[in-house]
Amino acid sequence: MGAAEALAVAFGVAYLWLAILQRRACWIAGGISSLLFIWVFLDATLYLQTVLQGFYVVMAVYGWWQWRDTGGEQALQVTLWPLIRHALAVCGVLLLSWPVAHLMSQWSDSAAPWLDAVTTLGSLLATWLTATKRLESWLWWIVVDLVVAAMVVTQALWLTAGLYFCYSLLAAAGYRSWRASLM
Repeated sequence: MGAAEALAVAFGVAYLWLAILQRRACWIAGGISSLLFIWVFLDATLYLQTVLQGFYVVMAVYGWWQWRDTGGEQALQVTLWPLIRHALAVCGVLLLSWPVAHLMSQWSDSAAPWLDAVTTLGSLLATWLTATKRLESWLWWIVVDLVVAAMVVTQALWLTAGLYFCYSLLAAAGYRSWRASLM
């Protein structure tokens, strides 16, 4: 998976950098990265991460549409999500992870069903938060990306682990950048 993984990583870095800058082109880079990661994660038997990449492709189209120039109307602005929603979201991710992980451990040869479930469900929410320009999406990404980095190390996906570790660092920069745009 060397070349596909390397290309996926390169487009993934481009996606995140462009997202931090609030550039609409981030969704093109993210879509390409996700298409490539479908094959990388499938080969690594991380099935939920594979499905998640398909979701990212769909969200790339949604994000591209959400971030469009509305011709005279104000572009989508960064907003906040109330703390209670985050608390409920954490509970929801953890509660939904249990049955998903259980099914994956019973019906597949998934390499890491529990971490795969938690990170997949957390990523689904974080992606939607990003597409709707919620500031806290970056905090979700910091946590999810660190856990994914640890998970893919067990599959010897060193470039991908490096990417997700860098994602967590860049997510901190993204948080600072988007927070500044609120003021």
